[in-house]
Amino acid sequence: MINKIRILFFSPTGTGRRIALAIAAEFKQTDVVELSDISYPDCRLNSQPVIPEDEWLILILPVYAQRLPQLAVSYLWTFRGQQTPASVICHYGHVRSGIALGQATFLLRQQGFRVISGAVLPVDHAYNNEQVQILARPDITALISQLQDHLRQVRQLLQTCGDGSIDFHGGPRFNPACLIPQKWLACGTITLPAVRQTRCRQCQACRLACPTGAISNKLEIRADQCIRCLACVRACPQGARSLHFRQPVARWYLRYYGHQAHEPLFRIGKPSS
Repeated sequence: MINKIRILFFSPTGTGRRIALAIAAEFKQTDVVELSDISYPDCRLNSQPVIPEDEWLILILPVYAQRLPQLAVSYLWTFRGQQTPASVICHYGHVRSGIALGQATFLLRQQGFRVISGAVLPVDHAYNNEQVQILARPDITALISQLQDHLRQVRQLLQTCGDGSIDFHGGPRFNPACLIPQKWLACGTITLPAVRQTRCRQCQACRLACPTGAISNKLEIRADQCIRCLACVRACPQGARSLHFRQPVARWYLRYYGHQAHEPLFRIGKPSS
């Protein structure tokens, strides 16, 4: 029997937060729902307690360079389940989802969770904005509606198969692109987000939005801490920060794959006999 739904999300640019809030709204009328945001440094200071088997963990993570964000991975290793059911939702910037779903499945199973379902959603890319329009823009409202339908099915399975017999099979698959460290790939793709001093009002919004704490009080970015997520660019109300591609090939790559059709993936484990 499930007594609580715990929704844990890492969302520097806001997409994962929007998904988490929509899921919470879907279930809050019938279940106890707890939201846990691990997007910012202060949120990740304390490790999670052991999550008991009577909870349902819903994990929402973005895909960075075809993998899970290393910040989120490091945090996930700090808590454990007790054969706790878990659902994984990975969202990627309409280019490639890579091994993120398999990576999350493998990690959670190592930590004592039963991964019973998985979803992969193609969403708007963080590098796609008013300054650099390079990718198609998926209908996030329609995707969330499909995700809610998917999770309602999972909730029904948990009610009918509460003995722990459901299992979702998945694991990392080799992908050559995943051999490149995330930070190297990000740094080789775009420069540090630049500041247009004529627009900057020193409001500190970019500093507060940074998931790594890489921006100082003087709004200078520490290059060794920046992961190029562009949370600062998205957060600036004045449009004072901007992105610049280092090489034309990077922009071409994102444009080429970003305009191809990408369908969401939903998988639910089958009850064992």
